[in-house]
Amino acid sequence: MDPAPRTRPQSHEHHTVSKFWLKQFADSSGFLKKFDVGAGELNARRIPSKRATVVTDLYILDSWNATHDVDEHDLLRPLEDKAAKVMAKLRAAEDLSTVWPLDSPARNQLALYLAASVIRTPRYRQHVQVSAERMLEGSDRPLIGVDLFRSGVLTGNPEDLARLGRRYGLWHKGEQAPANFQSEYLRDQLPRLARHLFEQRWVIMRAPTPYFTISDNPVALIGGTIETGRATHHSVDFRNSRWSVTALSRDLVLMTDWHPPSVLSRLNHNGDMTTEFDQGRANIARALMIANADNDVFEHPADLMIEQIWGEFERSSGL
Repeated sequence: MDPAPRTRPQSHEHHTVSKFWLKQFADSSGFLKKFDVGAGELNARRIPSKRATVVTDLYILDSWNATHDVDEHDLLRPLEDKAAKVMAKLRAAEDLSTVWPLDSPARNQLALYLAASVIRTPRYRQHVQVSAERMLEGSDRPLIGVDLFRSGVLTGNPEDLARLGRRYGLWHKGEQAPANFQSEYLRDQLPRLARHLFEQRWVIMRAPTPYFTISDNPVALIGGTIETGRATHHSVDFRNSRWSVTALSRDLVLMTDWHPPSVLSRLNHNGDMTTEFDQGRANIARALMIANADNDVFEHPADLMIEQIWGEFERSSGL
């Protein structure tokens, strides 16, 4: 007797930005002020941090049996736990020079977490799907399912063929890429991006008062220079990025920048350093993090940073 088919478990709501991170920008009641900047106008409302950046089943992918049991959160949770401890240590330090530069294990844990924070966004998941479609269309691609179906090599019960296709990554153009392709792609890209960030110089800056916000795409990977502010965002083609900006809390920002390995290898701790607060540099970093948002930017309900930045933008644009 055939075993009963497995049923799809209940859907779950997942955060694209970790809850512990969002709480650093919330008030004592756990509320954030949310701005939907993707709409082209400034509309603000208060929401609980536990409801921010929520996507249903972001980390649950259908396995080859379509049983909803490939949980990418198992990959991310250990990274999250370790990074939370590193970030808490930085926030608690009265003097950053006592905890910075980070030792190599802590630095690696934070690099992995920042990389995970890029690939866990819906934007990156769309990139994975586009990459899958390009592979289907590529002239140099390997023999895949669409060829086997068209040639009649694969025949039989349609449901059996569908399961086979999901198992081995055989799918038709226009279909969702199978879970095994998505899972392997993400697991391949995570250490590559972490290494890309790890090999850069890390500079941390603390503002004397709350100064930074967080978005639904919290790690801004940038091409260009922070001095000029002329920047290109590289959230998916991360190898083209040359520096990054990430607000770790309302008053703490991490900036990384690329230098030739021959230069950094001659410096202590890869050139990592703390820097005094510089308002001009902080303003550029803050604006670039907001520009990196997919749709939503969040700040503490008592802060007015986003309204001020938006007003400056409207005045400079003549709106």
